[in-house]
Amino acid sequence: MNFKLHTQAGADYSLTTPSVTVGRENCDILLPQDTLVSRNHARFEVQGEVVTVTDLGSTNGTYINQVLLQPHIPQAIRAGDTIHIGNTTFTLRIDGGAGPTRAIGESAAPTRAIGDTPAWQSAPNAAPASWPADVTQARPAWIPPTPAGGSMSYQAPAYGYPTKSKSTGMLLEIGIGLFALMGFGWIYAGQTSTGVILLILNLMLNIGYWLVGAATVGISLFCTIPLQIAAVVLSASMLNSYMNKNPDKFH
Repeated sequence: MNFKLHTQAGADYSLTTPSVTVGRENCDILLPQDTLVSRNHARFEVQGEVVTVTDLGSTNGTYINQVLLQPHIPQAIRAGDTIHIGNTTFTLRIDGGAGPTRAIGESAAPTRAIGDTPAWQSAPNAAPASWPADVTQARPAWIPPTPAGGSMSYQAPAYGYPTKSKSTGMLLEIGIGLFALMGFGWIYAGQTSTGVILLILNLMLNIGYWLVGAATVGISLFCTIPLQIAAVVLSASMLNSYMNKNPDKFH
């Protein structure tokens, strides 16, 4: 059985590989001009006659029949289901229908102005009567509020693009951390509580280091300074891992 994704623009994408990703950059299906779409937004997977879709932690979410998916949890879909990613609506079909087929990796042309409310939110469809027993229940769909004038409009969030630099965070954590002020990199990354805790603990430990150093005429510093460097390297490594897991916040 061959599956394909049909868009409201009339284009088809055949699911000819076990895994197909959708996003703005370095994905199989590219939507580069849609600010509602994350760089790595969602993934379709085909296993025999079962097709699943997984939201990859996107900023604005992935919807199946207007129901918001839980991030990183595969959701089974069937022929006829609609998948909403940004301003693009995909419909899962069994191959053989009409319409031009696009090659995987070719950008999809936008069908409406960026910043407009996606068309699928103005006319909700009824959810399927039943789902497979092994499908995880998703959260209720979120629909932008209707303005006082009666017409619906949705402005793309300002955080659609990464706003912070990983190199700046690493420089703050390592550069200042070597002077007994570890934690500023975490505060820059938005993890204020983690950064403040590290900063306080590091200051307390270093006060102890220097008191012991004064009592031992500086001999103990040959042990405490390497410990401080090791702590900074460990904290910077954990911070780098955190920023790599959040590509929509850091570049």
